[in-house]
Amino acid sequence: MRDLVAWLRYDPQGAEGYHNLFSRSWRRFLKIWPLKATIGDLVIDEDTRDVWRGDRFIELTATEYKLLHYLAANARRVLTREQILAAVWDYTFTSNASVLDTYVSYLRHKIDTEGLPPLIHTVRGVGYSLRLAPGQE
Repeated sequence: MRDLVAWLRYDPQGAEGYHNLFSRSWRRFLKIWPLKATIGDLVIDEDTRDVWRGDRFIELTATEYKLLHYLAANARRVLTREQILAAVWDYTFTSNASVLDTYVSYLRHKIDTEGLPPLIHTVRGVGYSLRLAPGQE
C-alpha cells in the first residue's frame, strides 16, 4: 500500500494523471463487459457504437452518437443546455447553443420516426431529456 501511495504522489502528471489512470482502467473493464444501453426499443451498443430502434439500424455521425450516448447515460434526467454543450462539444459558454438544437433535430429525424413514440423530449426553458413518454414506462 505504501508503494502505491508513493507512486501516486510521484505522478508527474498530477491530477490529470490520476484521471488518465482510472480512465484506462475503466476502459479495460468495459472491454471485458460490453455495455448496451436500452431505452424503450432504442438499443445503443457501446462496444460497437451501433444504434438500433426496434429492428431498424440507425447510422449516426460521430457527433450525433456522442450526443445520443450522453443523453442515454443520463436517461430520464433533464439535462441543461449548458451540461450538454460542455459534455459533447466542450463548450463552456452558450453563444453557440444553436448547434445543440441542430443536432437534436438530426437525432429526432433518425430516432423519433413516424409511428414510434418519441424518446427525445424538450423541457422548455431547461434543456433535453431522453426517456419514454409518460404512460409508456
